[in-house]
Amino acid sequence: MAVVFSPIMKKLLAFLLFTTVSTLALAERVLIRPSVSFTRPSDTTAYTAGDLVASSTSADVVNVNPMFFTTGTSGQTLYVRRAVASVTTSSTVNPNFRLHLFTSQPKVSGGDNAAIAMTPGINWFCAIDINMFTSNPFTGTNSGIGSPNNGSECAVIPPEGGIYGLLEARGAYQPNASIVFTITLEAYYP
Repeated sequence: MAVVFSPIMKKLLAFLLFTTVSTLALAERVLIRPSVSFTRPSDTTAYTAGDLVASSTSADVVNVNPMFFTTGTSGQTLYVRRAVASVTTSSTVNPNFRLHLFTSQPKVSGGDNAAIAMTPGINWFCAIDINMFTSNPFTGTNSGIGSPNNGSECAVIPPEGGIYGLLEARGAYQPNASIVFTITLEAYYP
């Protein structure tokens, strides 16, 4: 004797099966959220499009080194899905930025507020535009979320358990002095 299901029961069973398969697929992924913070210099010099946003105005100072995101396992493909950025002020005007990601430490020729210029190489792998127009009323910060500019995610095999990042201003931007930028990547290992 065959079991007959009503149309509603068929939909419910299909939903439960889909949910179970989706949950199993997600359970295989290892989600990570590496985060980096830095404090920009104590000045209010305006940025123009293409300027580096960093912790020091001198390229030779150790603190201008690129952000390093600890990703754990090396030798395995990592998929970067999004970047979440926040800044410790809610009075930011035109907060448009581009996060550049690299597999090795990029060499910059200038510090904060200088045109972003890097030694050419094959270590760049992803760009993520982030518009920080969201003002958070309870924290006094601006924040934004961006996804990779080409496709829905960037795949990379991170060497030595981490990847590097540089932040670029994408438009004229008037900063406050000594504000703290926090960048968090949302990524996973399959």
